Parts: sequence; C-alpha cells; structure tokens
Amino acid sequence: MKEYINFSITEQEMAIALQLNRQELDKIVSNLEDSLDSSIEFKESIHFRYFNRKLQERIFSPEGALVIASYIDNNKFNSTTNIKEILKSVMNLVEEHRINRIDNSIRKTVYDNSSSLVVMRELHWLSFKDVVKIFQTKNSKLEESFKNIQSSGDPMKRGEHYEHISAVRYFSFRGIAKLSIELSASLYKKERKDYCTRVPIVVPPVVKDLLALPSSEIPSKEDIESAMRYVKRRDKERCQITGQGRDKINKIELAGHHLFDQKNYSYLAAEVDNIITINREIHENFHQWIGGKDKTCTIDHFITYMETFYPEKNSAILMLYNRRELLKLKLSQLQRYLPESDS
Repeated sequence: MKEYINFSITEQEMAIALQLNRQELDKIVSNLEDSLDSSIEFKESIHFRYFNRKLQERIFSPEGALVIASYIDNNKFNSTTNIKEILKSVMNLVEEHRINRIDNSIRKTVYDNSSSLVVMRELHWLSFKDVVKIFQTKNSKLEESFKNIQSSGDPMKRGEHYEHISAVRYFSFRGIAKLSIELSASLYKKERKDYCTRVPIVVPPVVKDLLALPSSEIPSKEDIESAMRYVKRRDKERCQITGQGRDKINKIELAGHHLFDQKNYSYLAAEVDNIITINREIHENFHQWIGGKDKTCTIDHFITYMETFYPEKNSAILMLYNRRELLKLKLSQLQRYLPESDS
C-alpha cells in the first residue's frame, strides 16, 4: 500500500501551480516521456501513475512534480512567465502534500489508539499509553518530556493539562500541545519533528469526530448479487463518499464496492458490511490508482485513497475506520481462508 501513498498530486493541481492549462501540461509530460536526453528521467511508477488510464489522466509523485518544474525552468517556455514564482508554487504544492501525508499518518494512529478516551470537566483526555502511540515515541521519552516540562518555568497543571484517572496519567489536548513542543525540540529529523508538531493540530478534530459516532461458506453469485442490491437500498441509492444521490435530475451511476476484494476475500463477498455504494467514477479511479481491478485490495487501500483524494470527507473516513474494525474481526474468524500474502 505504501507504494501508492506518494502519488497524490493531481494534474489540475500541477497545472495551476505551473500557470498552464491541461493541454500545455500534457504536452510537457509527453516531451519528458519521449525525451532522448539521458539526463532526463521521467518514468511511470516513479514520477507518475495513471489515475484514469482510459482518459490518460495522471497523478504525480513529489519527485515527478519537481522534474516537471525543473524542465520548465530549463526550457523557458514563456519569456513572460515568472519562473521563480512557478518554482515556489510547485515547492509549496509538494510541501502541502507532504504535510497531508503526515496528518494522515497521525489521524490513523488516533483512530487506532484512542480506546482510553474520556471526557471530564468538558475536557478530552487520553491515557499516557495512547499518547505514547499517537506520538510514535517510547514510554521513557514521553516521561522524560513530561519531567522536563514540570521542571520548567511553565509546568503542566493538574486538572488542566494532565490528570490521574484510576492511577493512570491522562493528558488533555492542552497537555498534548505542551508535549508536542517539548518532543519536537529534542528531535533532529525534519519528518519526525514535523510529525510531533502536527499532533496537537490533527488530534482534537479527529477525537471530537470519534465521539460523535454512534456507539463459512463461499457465497454464490446469486448471494453476492442479492447483497449488492440490499446495500444499494440500505445506502438509499447514494454515494457514501460524496453524498450524491441518483434521481431523474442527477443521472450519476452508482457501483457496489467491495472493501475487501471478491477474488481474494471470497468469503466476504456477500457480507453487506464489506460493500458500500459509491459513484462509479470514484470506483473506476480507485482501481486505476491501485493498479487495476485484478489487484488485491483491502479496506486499508481504500482508506488511503480517501485520505489522499478526499481528506475533507471526515465522516466517510470515520465510517471506513469503524467498518474496518468490524471486518477485521470477521476476517480473524476466517483466517484460514485469507490470501497467503495477507495472513
């Protein structure tokens, strides 16, 4: 799955950053692909992937975006174009996507490590153990940071930044923010430093969304078709990503998407919790992004796709994370039927 994460910069974003129209961008990309200059490297699966191969629509990696920007700089396509401004715009775009990937990583750790969450005195609290996992650090490192803060001129206050619940230390959002500053100050690697800095920004909205949530035999073709029809009725003929519905005005096409694919997870093929209704275009784009409909795909792949291209759809992403827990519990009961690569 990690192979796909860095490919998230769309053609539209690139065209805007480069101050070009899509046709001009296509021409530049074609020039790069066809170039005989040995100093130029622009390859599929390294610098770009097809988001929709039928329409020849690509998505770029940060490396691919920088190659395109460098090519424009070296060839001076338009003498009136401010090259410095364009390069700065592309760098900002690459940085924005880098931060989005960090935020997605934090979001995932919060979804997976917030079982201790409690609300007390109108503050949200997470246990020491969960906070360690969210920061992706060690117990000793977090304890050292806490002690450093307590010996500073601005220590944490009990009841505001930290609290003891059943003899376990908990931290509020304010306490997590203080830990973030202390931890990031002690780190040298930029990616880790930025990760710790982003934690207090990402954690609060995710936690609040979590609180808003309401707390075998291989099936036959007929069983699967019946399940697909049921799911479309259950989902009220609406895309569970965009919320769009099909009616006589909106002629959108809907598809039933298996979160764990039918071929490799056949025992879940008629499981209604494994199927969601989505816009057919999103369905096609997802499978293009993952490498084709013959590729094994899981709900984790679809979550990554959502976090990459629809990060603003918080409720849909939350729904998928909760569905994942349910499906993985069912899969654990069917472990002997899983593909070898996933077992």
